Amino acid sequence: MNPGKIPDHLNAKDRSLAKAYQKSRPGHGHKTFCHAADVNMLFAQDGNVYVCCHNQTYSIGKYPEQSISEIWNSEAVKTLRNHLSNYELEGGCKICADDFQRGAFQEIRARHFDSMPAHPDYPVMMEFLLSNVCNLECVMCSGKFSSLIRKNREKLPPLHTPYDETFIQQLDEFIPYLKETRFSGSGEAFSIDMNYLIWKKIIQKNPDSLIMVQTNGTILTGRVKEILERGRFQIGISIDSLKKEVYESIRVNANFDKVMDNLIYFRDYCRRKNTRFSLSMCGMRQNWEEIPDFIRFCNQHGATATIHKVWHPMHSAIYNLPKNDLLKIYQFYKAQKLPANTKTDRINKNHFNYFTSIIKEWYENAYEEVEISTEEVSLNFKETEE
Repeated sequence: MNPGKIPDHLNAKDRSLAKAYQKSRPGHGHKTFCHAADVNMLFAQDGNVYVCCHNQTYSIGKYPEQSISEIWNSEAVKTLRNHLSNYELEGGCKICADDFQRGAFQEIRARHFDSMPAHPDYPVMMEFLLSNVCNLECVMCSGKFSSLIRKNREKLPPLHTPYDETFIQQLDEFIPYLKETRFSGSGEAFSIDMNYLIWKKIIQKNPDSLIMVQTNGTILTGRVKEILERGRFQIGISIDSLKKEVYESIRVNANFDKVMDNLIYFRDYCRRKNTRFSLSMCGMRQNWEEIPDFIRFCNQHGATATIHKVWHPMHSAIYNLPKNDLLKIYQFYKAQKLPANTKTDRINKNHFNYFTSIIKEWYENAYEEVEISTEEVSLNFKETEE
């Protein structure tokens, strides 16, 4: 197998990591660390355009100052492609750079773009984070991503959106080439009117394109059901707790019982459409004990599990706990016996093991001294292809 391009300037350690990373990737002969800049455009709330939701530092252009076509063919995106081909990840790619240095290759977000068939003239993936309109006020969120938090908690005026009818019209040229679109990371997707306009265009012009939606699971109206049936949607739901009281204390304004009912509907929909169903949880002080059961719950429903690290607010975060508390969490996770019977089981177990390794890192950098042996904290990862 062709291991792909390894830049000559890398030091011995990084060259070794690069070889192992290349070997772990689907396909072969990759000539870059990440193909995002070759295949993807992400439209952020303020009009800035990026190539990945995990790097919203390096903008390749801005709408409406530039058209979509001008942004895709900009010098900025060409420069980023060059950086990525040389494994130069300083321009906002810290999340992938950190996992690369850990050797946690299956967790590197760049891998998602490895299976995207690049087109010489057009992106084949687009991500739409157009608005912060949301019906919840989650404790770990902010007004940037929730209109109600911005109004009620932060006492600020609504955010202005630069996206207009011209933007929707410009998408006509690009939609026929899209293999995947994503609506996640800002607001509640099913509450944003412009999303429906884009979905209708995708369904009309490119019905085979995958439409990925990350939702809080609270909205399942006739309008939602109608658009789901017309398109090919992949659904992810953020739940954060399997206990009603804890869930509703985190996801303010949500009704746990309704969300659990909706979850079954979305699960069954994905099974009928043969698309992936996923569930995510933000790992926090309020729910850390539930995370193993969350993995088991995901396995039960055939859902891919994601555990998000939380940095704010600090009183909900895990990373800043005293060393004794982090040791307690680590030992609890280490003692868990998770199944690995199906492909989904194995993917979810690996995600859990990865999160456990993050707890280990946080323990090692914590501020309260507790002795622990190297043998105690060693983890044995078995990589599994998603």
